[in-house]
Amino acid sequence: MARERPVIAITMGDAAGIGPEIIVKALLSESIYGICRPLVVGEGVIMREAVKLVKRQLKLHAVRMAAGGSYPVEVKAPFGVQMSYFRQPGRLIVHLVNGLADRPRVDVVPVTDVSVGVEFGAGPPPASAKALALGRDLKTITVEGLAWVTLPRLDTWEALVFELGD
Repeated sequence: MARERPVIAITMGDAAGIGPEIIVKALLSESIYGICRPLVVGEGVIMREAVKLVKRQLKLHAVRMAAGGSYPVEVKAPFGVQMSYFRQPGRLIVHLVNGLADRPRVDVVPVTDVSVGVEFGAGPPPASAKALALGRDLKTITVEGLAWVTLPRLDTWEALVFELGD
């Protein structure tokens, strides 16, 4: 009977550091796949760039959630925008942070046209999401089971509140 190889998570580390290239070089060793199933946790764009820098062939597969299930939020934004979400009864709160904002200084590099899609469950899709920092409602568009809003501008942070019917 074949032994099940464990999944070993490897964090990418600093995107601007040497971690991504070291991980790529380690994953090029065939022996690693005999003892585990490596899972790199980090930004896919950065890992693809690391493969190019190493100038070797390595096939990468994006994983939305390693433990199974579905991830209820999808964000389309430039590198540097971080997202977390929180569920409350009847609502989903999506918190966005612009990592391009240079804190604690006041210099901010705004990001425009950030799209956020949320699963809305069995109920009707939400008609809008409240953008708390922006101070207004954003109209949703439903596409393939996700309710999408486009945030016109993200300075330092934003919290989007989606009222759900579940």
